[in-house]
Amino acid sequence: MTKLEIATFAGGCFWCTEAVFQRLRGVTKVTSGYCQGAESVQVEFNPNKISYEKLLDVFFGTHDATQLNRQSEVYCKLIIDPKIKKLYKNFKHITR
Repeated sequence: MTKLEIATFAGGCFWCTEAVFQRLRGVTKVTSGYCQGAESVQVEFNPNKISYEKLLDVFFGTHDATQLNRQSEVYCKLIIDPKIKKLYKNFKHITR
């Protein structure tokens, strides 16, 4: 059985962000909440069905991280895995 992974995103409005991720094949669970004061979603996913890169692509495709009060920098602090951190840094440069 494939080990599920977790990604956390702060998108300004967790209800909207939650709805986007719930529709994706490979996402098994989406939980709304707060992270360091920002509205966030925690996405549980099967990496054999959807990649972390695809989750980032969907997130940045549906969320303008440069718009005022979108709380985009908070999720950066949650990244621990060096592989994921490298992927995030690549996407971060694209959005600037």
